[in-house]
Amino acid sequence: MTTLIKNKIIKELKNFPEKKINSLLDYIFFLKFEDKIKIPNKLTEKALDDADNKNNLNSYTSLDDFFNKMES
Repeated sequence: MTTLIKNKIIKELKNFPEKKINSLLDYIFFLKFEDKIKIPNKLTEKALDDADNKNNLNSYTSLDDFFNKMES
């Protein structure tokens, strides 16, 4: 990145609304690490939503019960 571009960014940040700085930083970090961020697919999103809403959950009486049901 050239010095000119860095100076332009710094100039813009000086006038940036304080309330939006955190959102801007979040976006900068996203851009910096976007190739390392794993976005869940539809199936994973559904499983996470189900868990949050206590839907489609299995219950077990013990760890042995869990393993027995997983093996069958």
